Amino acid sequence: LISSLIQFINRVAGGNAENAASMVSREEFVHWIRQSVVGGTMKEDTEKMIHTTFEFRETTAREIMMPLLDVRLVSLGTTVAEFLSFARKHKYTRYPVYEDRVDRMVGFVSIYDALREKNQAGTIQNLVHPIPFVPNSIPIDKLLFQMQSNRQKLVSVVDEYGGCDGIVTIEDIIEEVVGEIAEDHEEFEPLIQDCGEFCYRVDASIDIEDLNDELDLDLRKDGFDTLAGYLLKAFGRIPEVGEKIVADNLELEVLAKEHLAILEIRLKIQKVD
Repeated sequence: LISSLIQFINRVAGGNAENAASMVSREEFVHWIRQSVVGGTMKEDTEKMIHTTFEFRETTAREIMMPLLDVRLVSLGTTVAEFLSFARKHKYTRYPVYEDRVDRMVGFVSIYDALREKNQAGTIQNLVHPIPFVPNSIPIDKLLFQMQSNRQKLVSVVDEYGGCDGIVTIEDIIEEVVGEIAEDHEEFEPLIQDCGEFCYRVDASIDIEDLNDELDLDLRKDGFDTLAGYLLKAFGRIPEVGEKIVADNLELEVLAKEHLAILEIRLKIQKVD
């Protein structure tokens, strides 16, 4: 990763790495750091490079967290059907779960797990993933690498008395990093866009592992790395725009192509009967 990053920096800087910090675009850096964080490839020397090249200041979790009052929470006693109804209204893929009181988080649940659950009348208790707790004073650079190394999707932020202040996700930290280092403030199109109920427009070049982490899927790489490769294997040929296929409880439709390359896909998570 470091070698490829150095090559990338030299490329965008015209062979002069010293000028790279001001020439890396927002979109390119977001794509690189997302791949590094989610893929588990960011190392200590990469962390140092971010600090020295982009002057990543020490912001704390308290400064970037979503406050508890704004967090969409579900009770441990919520049924799967009730949870899915709740999730349809709020459009997130993961929701913190509390027991008895909202400041007593016990984990989180994902919509993908709920959609695959056949017992819709049962509670979400068996679908709950553990949620780590971190002090609100932890610097986000340390938190980023903690979450990356432990494959943590979100954490609960607690105050000095042990009370829950809010939550932080990997995306929150990435947005803060980008805000600190970006010279180009133009809007960029994300790799995944919400387009309906459990439905997403997805850049076909997205890495399968990134897609899994973003939408809580469990697709496996099998001779391919990207969603486009997954689709080609599922079809067994090169599909045309508008063609659909159902695989792994996902409905996939080709939205855009350029010659033989698949560019964009509509992905809908299907409910298991």
